[in-house]
Amino acid sequence: MEVELARVLVQLWNLPLGYVDVDFGRAIGVHIWEVMEVDRRIIEQERGRYVLVKVNLDIHKPLKRGGLVPMRSNKVQVVYRYEKSSDAFLYCGMLVLEIRVF
Repeated sequence: MEVELARVLVQLWNLPLGYVDVDFGRAIGVHIWEVMEVDRRIIEQERGRYVLVKVNLDIHKPLKRGGLVPMRSNKVQVVYRYEKSSDAFLYCGMLVLEIRVF
C-alpha cells in the first residue's frame, strides 16, 4: 500500500487583521490543498496572529513556503508554516513520512 496523502497542520501567517478568520483561512487553503478543518480556537487564542488549517498534502509534491494572495486592491505575501507531526517531517522541501511497524 503506497501512501499518497498526509494530514498536516499548516499555519497561515502575515494576513491582515481583518482577514484572520475561519472563512478566509478555508478560502486560501482550498486553492492549495484539500482542507479538512480550520481551527477556530487558535484564531481566538492567538488574537489574530495566524490561521491554523488542517490539510491533506500530496507527499510527492514539493511544499510551498508561501504565496501571493489577492486582497481587495493589492496582494499580500502569506507565509505557510508546517507544524511538526509525529509521523511526518520536512526534508529538502518535501514531506517525508516515518512508517512505523508494530
